[in-house]
This record gives sequence, structure tokens and C-alpha cells, in this order.
Amino acid sequence: MLIDLDAAEARITEVAQRGGLKHKRRAPIYFEYRPLPLRITRRVPNFAIAGFRSEATIEVTLFDFGAAQLSYTIPISGDLEALHALSMALYDNVLLLSDSKQQLEQILAMVAPAVTRPRISDFVEDYFIYELQLEDPQP
Repeated sequence: MLIDLDAAEARITEVAQRGGLKHKRRAPIYFEYRPLPLRITRRVPNFAIAGFRSEATIEVTLFDFGAAQLSYTIPISGDLEALHALSMALYDNVLLLSDSKQQLEQILAMVAPAVTRPRISDFVEDYFIYELQLEDPQP
């Protein structure tokens, strides 16, 4: 599957922009995709999971070689036991898998004329990134 990102961008009705991966520091040159992927911000219903709530937006990134990346954000706070419960609940989460497939189906329907041999693979890779900020200790 290949995606004409210029044609896809013209068909998207939501907030979309071209850009590479977001880096907090300098990244190796091989992370600089050409052409730049298409990032789409979508409003979605938020959901509860392990005592936390997801944000009401996701970011979908389309790559010209046919891959898509969906990013959900779940603000976290509390102790490490709560974080452990969240990580366990995220593993093979049926709700996330179902929603991500539905989101991809909707995006693919919008950009179908810009895609060669469109299809959604059953193959899924999950990555969880936790950003923790420690509170300043009280004097």
C-alpha cells in the first residue's frame, strides 16, 4: 500500500499538517522522513481505563509507504501502583484496538483515492510511552 500524502491532505476535513516525528532533542537523520508524514488531529470520545480518562483527541500519522500511527494520550497522576494498573489495562486493550481500527477505517474512507491498494492489516504493534515528572520535594 502506498499513500500520495499531498492528495490525502487535500481530502482530510480535520486539522492536518505535514511534519516529521516530534523530538525533544536532535534525532538521527534517518528519522527525517521524506516526504514528511501527514499528521491528523481527530476529536474522539474520551474513555475510562483503570481509573484514568483519555483525552478527547488522538493524532493519526500517515506515512507515504502505507503505515499509520495512532497516538492516544492519557494524563496520569498518582502513585506507581496506579500506573502499574494502567499499564496492565492497556495491554491488548479491546477498546483501544476497536477504536483504533474504527479511526483508521474512517480516515481510509476519506483518503481512499490517494491510496494504492488500500487495506487495513490485522497486524498491530503497541508502544506505551510514559512521561513522568517528579514533584519538587518540600523543604
